[in-house]
Amino acid sequence: MGTRKEPEILGEGNYSASRRYRKGAEAFASTHDTQKLAREAAPKSTADAKAMLEAEQMGKARKAKGRTTSPSSKAHGAVTKTTSHRR
Repeated sequence: MGTRKEPEILGEGNYSASRRYRKGAEAFASTHDTQKLAREAAPKSTADAKAMLEAEQMGKARKAKGRTTSPSSKAHGAVTKTTSHRR
């Protein structure tokens, strides 16, 4: 009896990658104090809060334009436009 090979991509998702992510996220959440980590990650000042908001807005603007990485990552050969992987 051989092992059944599961298809990697079905429709819009990669089921095995999704399972690995979910398993890792659950393991992290069960072994760490996520409330404490959230408090530690919170902005320490109004300047921090402003910088975090600006970074979030920049990320959302890049996503709206179809960008997946920051412009500075071009030097490292990163892809800057999203591409469809549909067949």
